[in-house]
Amino acid sequence: MELPVDEVQILGLIRDYKEQLRSDPTSDLFLPLARCYSKLGLDEAGLDAIKRGIEKNPDHILGLLFLADLLTKAEEFDEAIVFYERVLSLDGYNSDALVGLAQLDLRQQHYQRAQVRISQLVSNDPDHEAIEGLNAQLKSFEVEADEGILLPTATMAELYLSQGLKEKAISIYRSLHQHHPDNVLYQDKLTELVQGSDDASAKDVTDKHVAGLEQWLFAIERRRNNV
Repeated sequence: MELPVDEVQILGLIRDYKEQLRSDPTSDLFLPLARCYSKLGLDEAGLDAIKRGIEKNPDHILGLLFLADLLTKAEEFDEAIVFYERVLSLDGYNSDALVGLAQLDLRQQHYQRAQVRISQLVSNDPDHEAIEGLNAQLKSFEVEADEGILLPTATMAELYLSQGLKEKAISIYRSLHQHHPDNVLYQDKLTELVQGSDDASAKDVTDKHVAGLEQWLFAIERRRNNV
């Protein structure tokens, strides 16, 4: 059975991209490679390719967005949220990340949070084509007065940590500890993270203080030598 011409072309591109990535694993060709896999319906291979690429290129915004899109398609919502948030940590005005997060919030029936995302999108990019559809979806639901924000999970906190978003992880563990005050694991993890942040801040202050003293002593020594 012969493959359609476009599929043959895509397979050829996949072969070329893989060869180039073997020569240079840090290349950003991981993204078109993942997209080629996705076009063939090979989403698992696409996820594997994009994750490998992000390991080498952690701040690649288009790669992070495509990874979040694939995770959403695979219904790995917690992971998808983390990578959309990662994009916003790099580019706070990124419309694609805001749209992705709003869609996830609507899908999970977190309407107030979705409303916040949509408002951010309108403020940043008032002509974005997704706004009308998102607002239509939002209006089709009756928002409860006590509707809460997205309920965090320990899994999401650990995903944030893996992406270097420590403050978000601390925020989640604080929320978990408030909802489950008897859970020792949440309490210990929160203490560990907060202590680590405090230690890092203290070390930074100490290092700056020591550096200042060293500069002061060096200036005195130079003055003495010039006398």
